[in-house]
Amino acid sequence: MDLRSTIKFAIIGNIVAFSVVFALESSTHFFGIKYPSDYAFFVLMLLWGSAALLYMYPPGTVAALNTKQEPSEEAVSSEEEKGSDNPTKRLDANSITCLKLLVSGAPALIYCVIAQLIN
Repeated sequence: MDLRSTIKFAIIGNIVAFSVVFALESSTHFFGIKYPSDYAFFVLMLLWGSAALLYMYPPGTVAALNTKQEPSEEAVSSEEEKGSDNPTKRLDANSITCLKLLVSGAPALIYCVIAQLIN
């Protein structure tokens, strides 16, 4: 995990999350945001919620709502022989993405705490 790529991910993630929150708030007034710290809180919840969902339901795995038939043993062994996907590498990449999302929420958390202490 390169520090430069993590910082770039955090900046882009915060900009995208802020844009989503701002677009929803300006078009629907759903959140009832009155203070800048409210924006930071919702950005934090969006980033950390995404990290939690990615951690609980990683992409490329069988989800709880999946109703497909289980493959037979022969089909599984033939897929493993092809070596098309390595579950360990996928899990490692997913863990890194979750950690990056958690770290991306740190500036919003710090802003929320400082705003609360000042007021």
